Formats: sequence, C-alpha cells, structure tokens
Amino acid sequence: DAAASSTAIGVSSYSNAAKGFEVQVNSHGITIADCFAYSNGGVGIGFFQNTTLSTIDNCLITNNVSHGIHIDLSGGSASNRNVVSNNRVIGNGLATGDSGIVIDQSDYTLVTGNIVESSARHGIVLTGASSTVVTNNRSMNNSRSTGTVVGDGIAMESGANHNLVANNIVLDDQSTKTQRYGVSTDATSNNNIIDDNKAYQNLTAQIFNVGSNNIVVETKTDNSGVAYSISGTNVG
Repeated sequence: DAAASSTAIGVSSYSNAAKGFEVQVNSHGITIADCFAYSNGGVGIGFFQNTTLSTIDNCLITNNVSHGIHIDLSGGSASNRNVVSNNRVIGNGLATGDSGIVIDQSDYTLVTGNIVESSARHGIVLTGASSTVVTNNRSMNNSRSTGTVVGDGIAMESGANHNLVANNIVLDDQSTKTQRYGVSTDATSNNNIIDDNKAYQNLTAQIFNVGSNNIVVETKTDNSGVAYSISGTNVG
C-alpha cells in the first residue's frame, strides 16, 4: 500500500527482532525525525521499495545488528530522492559486518551533517548509487568488525557513478587503528568528484581511488602514512 506525507517524531524503537523503523512500497514524503533506534535485530532505519522524497533527520541509531540506515533497491524499485541528515549512527553491524549508512542502488540522495562511528564495515557507503551528494559528514573509527571484513570512512563501490563526496571529515583517532581508507572508490565506480575532504590518520591511506575518470581535488591530509593511493585512469 502507498503511504504519503507521514511523520514519526520523537519515537523510540528498540530490541525488536527485526528492523527498528521500516518504510516501503511506494511511500513518499515520509519524515522520521528526532527518533532513537537501538539494539534491533536488523536495520535501524530502512527505506525500501520506491520510498522517495523522504527524510531521516536528527536520529540516534546505535547498536543495531545490521546497517544503521539502509536506503535500498528492493522488489525491483529503487528508493530515490531522499535525505539523510544530522543523525548520529554509532556501533552498528558489529555482529554481521555491516555498515553505518548504506545507499544501495538508489539515486539522488543527500547525505549531510551525519556523525558515523564504530561501524563494523564502512561508515558511509554508496553501493551502485548515482547522482548522490555526501557532504559535511564526520565518519571515524569504522571497520570494527571482529571478522575478516574491512571498511573505510566513505566508500563508493559496485558501480557507484557520478557522485559528489565533499567537505567531509574522515579519520581514525584510535590508538589501534581500524579504518582502512578515509575515502575510497573501487574499480567499477567512475566519474565521481572527491573534493575538499579532510582525511587524517587512517590505517592504510587517506584516499584510495582505482575507478576511472574520478576527480580528487583539495583534499587535506596530515601525511600520516600514505596520503593518496591512485591507479587506473583518473583526473584531478
């Protein structure tokens, strides 16, 4: 069933067997704000199956079994044109190797003003997502899985193309570092712009870029370890 212009404000969802909050099936104009999603058995907050023009704002999302926030293509329908803003996303996916904020095969998302810490894998990841803006976030001390997965502050993978990652802080200030790269692209993620980020003290390198025609400009590093690891066809 379709839902439109619904709002959940100041609601707590915790210790559920599955997801904390779930919006799906042709839902539009939904707002989840000032909410608390913690210790759920799945995703903290999820938008699925053509959820569009909706917002997750100013929520605390912590200690969920799967991703903290997941915006996903499911049932063949992408969830496009959503906003994820001003949330604190901490310690998610530790039992499953999942990430903090995941934009999965859904486009035109704005991810801004979030603090993402201590996720099992990536802090913020665009998986096959395009035309998405990731800006003014802080992603730190991720890749905390006890298994074999490794993660980055902000990652673009599996055909994440034509995105902008700008003005973010990506760092690892732990004494034993775990966050592999500050910002990364894989070999299938092309034509992205990585601009004016601050990448400090990450484990292996600050920026890792192996996609094609990506532009890396004005990124500030502290020269701890390797500042840039770049191969393939890149400009900038």
